[in-house]
Formats: sequence, C-alpha cells, structure tokens
Amino acid sequence: VMRGERLSFDDGVTLYRSRELMTVGALANVVRERKNGGAAYFVRNMHLNPTNVCTVDCKFCGFYRPYREKERGWTWDLERCLGEVRSRVGTGLTEVHIVGGHNPDYPYEFYLDLIRGIRALDPDLHVKAFTAAEYDFFSRRFKKPLDPIFEDFTAAGLGSLPGGGAEVLVERVRQEIYRK
Repeated sequence: VMRGERLSFDDGVTLYRSRELMTVGALANVVRERKNGGAAYFVRNMHLNPTNVCTVDCKFCGFYRPYREKERGWTWDLERCLGEVRSRVGTGLTEVHIVGGHNPDYPYEFYLDLIRGIRALDPDLHVKAFTAAEYDFFSRRFKKPLDPIFEDFTAAGLGSLPGGGAEVLVERVRQEIYRK
C-alpha cells in the first residue's frame, strides 16, 4: 500500500484476517487520499418502502406481511410514495433508496412511474431502486426478460440497485434463508 502497488490476493486475505483494525483503516485511508485528496463524499438518502406486502417469506426480513394477510400490511399508491419524497426535497437529500415486497398487486407501470416521478421532483436525485431479487420477481410477474426491464427502468431514471438477497450465491444458504 505504501509503495502504491496493487495488492495480491494473499495481501488482501492477510488484511481481511488482521485484528489490527486501526492499521487496516489507516492503510485504506492512504489509498483513499491518493485517489481523492482530502475530499470525502457522503450520500444523504431516504428509504422508501412502497409496500411491505410480499409473496416471499425471507427469514431476515422483519417488516413484511404475507400476501395472504395483505390487509395487515401497506401498499401505497404512487401519490403517497411521491409525497414522501416531495416532503424531503430541498433538505440536502441526494439519494432515494427504494425496496419493497414482491407484491403482485402493483402494475409494471407503477414502478416506472415512481422512478420517473422522483426524477421529476428533483433531476439530481440518485434513484437506487429495487433489489435483484425484486427484478427477478418483475421478470416472472410481468413475463418480461430482464434486459428489457433494465432498459425500461434505466430510461425512467434508475441509477443503481441496492443489495437484498440475490448476492447469496450458495444454494444451501439461499434455501435456508428464503426458500421461495
């Protein structure tokens, strides 16, 4: 790190296993300062959860309501969702982070209109919307391949995707956490 050389895989493993957290952090800061000088950047985001109604019962999700009990959950309309964002525009907000359940009651256009609506409220807002697992749900629910879905969402103003389950690549673990 101090010589400015790329780390080897073994170097990375050594740093990962190190108990010298302050030293590892200091080394990371050296690299950060080389790349960015003294500048640091922060995201000021809000989380928007249009629904907590879901057809999947992941063990790690503490807020969902099963679709068969959807009256116990919430499913906001577009205006309610945009109202939540509108109330925060002008407060220094830089990103809207959207995740929800796999709720079959929303039409495809709802998702696109939500992203378009956020971008219309403030074109500078970064929209980080829907997990890869949600996009898989969209593909199955709306019987569309993923490529056109991503083209539609990107054209609407999607900037990036949050994590949320699809990154668990070990099938045994996936089955344990969320069978559906």
